Amino acid sequence: MAETMWMVHAGEDGYLIEEFDRGCIIAIGWYELGGLREVTSQEEISELYNRAYSDDNPGRVWNA
Repeated sequence: MAETMWMVHAGEDGYLIEEFDRGCIIAIGWYELGGLREVTSQEEISELYNRAYSDDNPGRVWNA
């Protein structure tokens, strides 16, 4: 079975690492989407992304 790995960067030079650790936070840097706490599906994320970043390639949300 293939394993999925994610790389999380806590800001440039890791300056947010303590805040991320303390708050159990992972950020994706798509500020225009707003908070995702209420999002419950991949489709909702895709819709929000496409509205906020309409000039980007639609497949980018899953390949970023």
